[in-house]
Order: sequence, then C-alpha cells, then structure tokens
Amino acid sequence: MEKLSSSLIFSGTKCVKGSGDLLVLRVGNNSKIGKIECRIAAEDGINTLEENLDKLDGDIGKFGMLDPVITLTALLHRYGIALMLTK
Repeated sequence: MEKLSSSLIFSGTKCVKGSGDLLVLRVGNNSKIGKIECRIAAEDGINTLEENLDKLDGDIGKFGMLDPVITLTALLHRYGIALMLTK
C-alpha cells in the first residue's frame, strides 16, 4: 500500500478505489479552504455597503439620463401648445 504524504481531503473529494472511515474535524470558515476564502474576501475589500453604493450610483446615473429627456419632452409639448394657441 502506498503511503500518503497528507491525510487531508477537501470538499468534493471522491474515493475511486477502496474504502475507509472519515472523521470531520473542521467545516465552514474553520476549514483550510474556508480560511483561504476569508482571506481572499478580506483582501477584496468589497462589502455590502460598497455593493449598495455601486447600485445607488447606477440608479443616480439612470435618473441623470432620464431627467433631461423628460424635461425636453415637457418643454416641447408646452412650446407646441403655445404655438397652436397663437394661430
């Protein structure tokens, strides 16, 4: 039998030959992969507040494009009505 250099297995590991018993010692953020994910998330620095601010920024931009169109439409209607009343 071949000796393994490590007895660690990760989520999604499949046994392709043989059998064995497993004792789970760490899950979630306490596992090796969980710690790596937490470290990457901390380095990214994107949190809920920044996500909400990005969404708000997009909404303000959309309103900034829509408002002039509405104003121009209202002014053109007013000009058209005034032009029709003077005839």
